[in-house]
Amino acid sequence: AMEFVDSSIVEQIEMKMIRPSQFSIRDKFQRNDCDFETLVNSIREHGLLQPILIRPLEHGFEIVAGHRRFQACRTLRWRFITAKIRELSDKQTYEIQLTENIQRKSMDPIEEAEAFRRYVIDFGWGGVSELAKKIGKSEEYVSHHMQLLKLPEEIKNKIASNSLKVSQAIEIVQVPLDKQQKIASEVISNNLTVRQIRELKMALKEEETFNKII
Repeated sequence: AMEFVDSSIVEQIEMKMIRPSQFSIRDKFQRNDCDFETLVNSIREHGLLQPILIRPLEHGFEIVAGHRRFQACRTLRWRFITAKIRELSDKQTYEIQLTENIQRKSMDPIEEAEAFRRYVIDFGWGGVSELAKKIGKSEEYVSHHMQLLKLPEEIKNKIASNSLKVSQAIEIVQVPLDKQQKIASEVISNNLTVRQIRELKMALKEEETFNKII
C-alpha cells in the first residue's frame, strides 16, 4: 500500500474566513455540555494542540474536521486559528467526518445508520463494502445499521436512546410489522439475548402456524 503523505499546509487562518461543513454530520453538540466546557478550558490553558482541518472553497474555507475545536476558539474570541489546508472532494470530506465521529463515538446507532444511508444511497458514492473499508468497520456493521432504518419510529427511538441494542434490534427487523412492537417491548423489559429473541420468534411462528390449522 502507498504511504499516505500529508500534503496539507498549516497556517494561521482568520476565523471569519472559515465556515462549518455543509455536511456537518454531527454538529448538534450543546454549548453547555461539560465536554465542551472542558475543551474550551483546555484550549484557554494550553492553546490548540491539534490544528483543525479545512478545505479551500471559492471564497474562504470549509471545516472538514474540528468543528468543536473551532467553536471553542470562537467562544474564546480568537481571531485566527491554526488550520491544515487540504484539497478534498465532497466524498473525502464526508468520509473523514464520518470516521472522526465514529471513533469519537459521538453518534447514536440511528444517526450512524442515516449517515451510512446518505453515503450509499442518497449520494451514491459507493456500496456497503467500500464505505466499510473507508471507516474501518466490517461490512456487516454497516449493513446491519442500515437495516435498522426499516424499523418504525418508536423502535428507532429506543435504539437511539440505547434502551435497545443494535444486536437485539437487528433480530426485530425480520419480524412481521404487526408483531415488531410487541417483541420490542418483550426484549426491553426482559433484556433478552439474541438467542432468546430467536427462540421467541420461533415460538410466534409456530403459534401462527398452529392457529392456521385450527
